[in-house]
Amino acid sequence: MDYIYVYDDNNNKIKMEVVIVFDISDSKYHYIIYRSLDKEHTYYGKYLGDSITDLITDLTEKEMLIVNTIYEELEGEANARSE
Repeated sequence: MDYIYVYDDNNNKIKMEVVIVFDISDSKYHYIIYRSLDKEHTYYGKYLGDSITDLITDLTEKEMLIVNTIYEELEGEANARSE
């Protein structure tokens, strides 16, 4: 399992679990789905380059649709395996 660290509005460093990192064709960005360790909150982001140093969480409507679809497919697969 991989982890990243993000900073909240109060500049507190928070450890997050990486769900998946992927690329979308015709985009210069890499995309990431990550969640809180208690699995209560899931977040989406994008970044340039090989390391996740400057995470951009302001995705376009088109990007959100694609990322949501990927996340729902992952969740469906996880639920199918647990049944």
